[in-house]
Amino acid sequence: MSIENIPVDISLTPESYLGGNIYIESDNQGILQELASTIGSFSRLQEACYGKCEENLPEKTCDDNLIVWKESAENKVYQENNCVFIEGDISAADAFIYKLFNQ
Repeated sequence: MSIENIPVDISLTPESYLGGNIYIESDNQGILQELASTIGSFSRLQEACYGKCEENLPEKTCDDNLIVWKESAENKVYQENNCVFIEGDISAADAFIYKLFNQ
């Protein structure tokens, strides 16, 4: 599947993240590296938990700039307040990055 066919419903722009902290919840190192190599160039990235956390990470909500990745059979990206939910595989993360920089 090409990334152009993945639904991405976000209103964010790169300026939304400029100079601020972006928190990421993902247990996939490939996703973390993909986001860090692009968005991390103009914002500070930090791993976090969406809600309650058993790990030693900050607990964040959609009041914070938070990106949550979940493995799923279906690729899609959507926004709720300041949260971006990326569901699927690495293609969904690429679709998010593409949309963010090409709105």
